[in-house]
Amino acid sequence: MGFYSPAQLVQDARRHGVPVRAVDVMHSDWDCTMEPMDGVASAVCPVRLGLRMVAGLASATAQRIVEARAQAPFSSTEDIALRAGLDQGDLKALASADALISLSG
Repeated sequence: MGFYSPAQLVQDARRHGVPVRAVDVMHSDWDCTMEPMDGVASAVCPVRLGLRMVAGLASATAQRIVEARAQAPFSSTEDIALRAGLDQGDLKALASADALISLSG
């Protein structure tokens, strides 16, 4: 699927009734994943966009985020920065992708 942009794939999925959930430091892995429907009977599982979709975020940084989140959920932007060892560039990339919204309250 290399010649399709991620935005085109997301738009096509939505046109076909596939729910697409945004990149989120509280839920996303490096790769995009299928998520359970939380008790709702449906033939279509939502797709969670992965941290790989965040421009400028290295895979090693994403791995640190996933590992820190596995220990305990993040409580704030400061918490994720400290526990995952994020620098200003990482935080700016995540903020630009709206991946920190769940921490903003």
